[in-house]
Amino acid sequence: FNSLLETYQCGYIFKSLDDIPSIIQKILLNYETLSRNALLCFTKEYEFSNFFLKVKKSILENQSYGRTY
Repeated sequence: FNSLLETYQCGYIFKSLDDIPSIIQKILLNYETLSRNALLCFTKEYEFSNFFLKVKKSILENQSYGRTY
């Protein structure tokens, strides 16, 4: 997750529970940007429809290997 957070600037990492109050302040100050960047990250990295055709093609190719006619 570190690289995604760095690439998309969509969150913060903390090392101890003591860091949480300052992280909350950062989130509140940058909420609009973090929110927009988090949606962009999801869309590019996790949105299933972006990968569906590749998955479908792979499934169809793998199904044809075991068939004998």
